[in-house]
Amino acid sequence: MKLLRSVQLFLLVVCCRHFTSCSGAYVDKHDDRFLSDVNLEHYYVMEEDALSKADVMLRDDIMGADDEFQKGPEVATLASNLTEFKRLINETKILHRLAGPNLPDFLAHPINVYHLLSRLATRWKAGLNMLMRAEQFKRWQVPAMVRRLQKLNEGLPGVAETSHVISYLAQLQRIYGIRTKDLAMGKVKDMTSLKPLTLDEQMNIAKRLHDTDEMRLALNWLGAIADSLTRLSPAQKEELSFNETEVYHMQASSHYNLKNTQQALEITEKILKIDPSCQVAQQNYKFFKKKADRRSASGFSDSVQVDKMSRYQRLCSRAAPRKLSKRKCRVVRDGLKYYKMESVHSRPEVVLFHDVISDKVASTLREYAQNKQRDQAWSMKDKFRTPSINVELVLSKLTRVHARREMRQLQKHLTNLARIMIRRPASWAGLQVVNVGLEGLHLFRHTNRLQLTPSKAKYKQDNVGAFLVFLNGSMGGGHAVLQKIGVSVSPEKGSVLFYYPSETRANSFCPVIGGSLWVAVQPIYESPRDFCEEKDEWD
Repeated sequence: MKLLRSVQLFLLVVCCRHFTSCSGAYVDKHDDRFLSDVNLEHYYVMEEDALSKADVMLRDDIMGADDEFQKGPEVATLASNLTEFKRLINETKILHRLAGPNLPDFLAHPINVYHLLSRLATRWKAGLNMLMRAEQFKRWQVPAMVRRLQKLNEGLPGVAETSHVISYLAQLQRIYGIRTKDLAMGKVKDMTSLKPLTLDEQMNIAKRLHDTDEMRLALNWLGAIADSLTRLSPAQKEELSFNETEVYHMQASSHYNLKNTQQALEITEKILKIDPSCQVAQQNYKFFKKKADRRSASGFSDSVQVDKMSRYQRLCSRAAPRKLSKRKCRVVRDGLKYYKMESVHSRPEVVLFHDVISDKVASTLREYAQNKQRDQAWSMKDKFRTPSINVELVLSKLTRVHARREMRQLQKHLTNLARIMIRRPASWAGLQVVNVGLEGLHLFRHTNRLQLTPSKAKYKQDNVGAFLVFLNGSMGGGHAVLQKIGVSVSPEKGSVLFYYPSETRANSFCPVIGGSLWVAVQPIYESPRDFCEEKDEWD
């Protein structure tokens, strides 16, 4: 028996050494990297890691084969918890089996992302804590496994991360007008999540929206929940973590915050019909009644409150394909190269060049940048480190021959476009590639890192131009918006947008639906004018 146990301990330690540690620093939602491709892949790998460790720890020879470990008052509770944990493990295996063959599409759906982070923050955290507290686990005394489980558990996302995902869901609804019922069913554009939101999950979203003063969206979710409750049997309602009166209480509160006192009063009456003895409802009824009577006596009526959207959100919500006209579109030539040029805005100048680089050039550089960002994130094999917002592509440092070839093609095109757009001698900064995900990206937060400020130029010139090269398109969203001048440009693979960041500092990308967007940013600095221009006066 001792020999067998020694062999099992050795095998466990060996297995532990092969497990990847996925703990990583939390990325703040204002950092623009929280829902990037690499960070979402990190959470998926974290769940894979948890799944592997749980499979090892739930082996019969650890959690139940020895009779001496099956005694004590905690056995029944442990058995119940283990049953729930095994249910989570089996559910996760099925989901990963379905998601694995096409992971980018899985992580492109906001509901799949919400489910992933919610599982890690609640069910996986509870399950791993249960394992580490189990007497069986303590008696095995495997230090390597203890350390790795503790490290994994510490790195799991929490309430903050899931709350941020809910905030982004609200932003998608507000900007793109996605219906609450569609989102609850997991339908976004032409995509469907692996599973819909449960009523408990919908209630969690509604509570978060209510707590963050998103009252109108909270009412949409609460209305959908109330409608679903009418179709449930009493037995099904008993299985929920909330009851019907909680929904009505939150609806009344939301209406009152929107200054719809009469509606808050009517909903409180519904609560009293269901539970006449509810003291909270009785007090609220008196309060709302007093407020409603006072407003009525003063001649005021409830007004409809309209959601206030920022200029950025309005531009993203109104983004639509522009109608091309001969007045704005023309073909220009630089040497033997011809380019389709569209004037988007005149002062300051914003120009879109269509079909500049081929699909091969765009795809090669996008894949190279994505792989390089992954390498940065996993540079330490046993630890995830959040990569920088940008990936710098330097021709001399590109390790793949085909990537260097495509990079030269891009540089030639940008040099030609610079001669068309900028008449003065210019200096170039490094080419950067950024990833735009579900939360969008605000370039003005990262101007120094992306070298979009005059301070990065050699002579500190006043004007800084920038080329934005779209390395792929999007199913929805991802528009480049210049808030200050009210410009919105749709991302088209292979197209290049030119603008002046020094003159339109508020520049961003809208949230992307159906995959992420990869954009190459090439700053160019105008040198001080040292020659005469046509507009100069001559004596």
